[in-house]
Amino acid sequence: MVPTVLVIFVAVTSLAVVIQMGILVALFLSVKKTSDQVQAIALDVQRRTTPIIETARELLNDSAPKVKEITNNLVDTSALVKNQAQQLNGVVSEIIERTRLQVARADEVINRTVHTASRVQDSVFTPVKRASSILHAINVGIGAFLGKRPARSGNHGGDEGMFI
Repeated sequence: MVPTVLVIFVAVTSLAVVIQMGILVALFLSVKKTSDQVQAIALDVQRRTTPIIETARELLNDSAPKVKEITNNLVDTSALVKNQAQQLNGVVSEIIERTRLQVARADEVINRTVHTASRVQDSVFTPVKRASSILHAINVGIGAFLGKRPARSGNHGGDEGMFI
């Protein structure tokens, strides 16, 4: 019985090894097929992306000096604008100061003119008023001497004009 069991055991083991070998061969063929497909896809991607990468590299190499020049120009322009703004600030400050001085001078001239006009008015009109009063007094005196009554201006009676 031992030899029969041993033969059956060897036969079953041999069959199991053959089935495993078949499975391993099938796995190998499947992995090889997938690997070939992945390699084909990788080659296709590489074939398509290589010109794009080269174009991008050339574009970067071509534009790098231009970008650097633009950056330098922006720095120079910024410094120039800052300098011009400082000069403009100085000019505006000077204009404001000069305007303030001119306004102060104009105010002083106007004050002097008003003061002078007041003095002229006092100097000229006061003697004129006095002369007019003297002439009026002379006129009233001559009228009284000649017997004329002086004309009353809006006074209709003695105490009525004093009514408040």
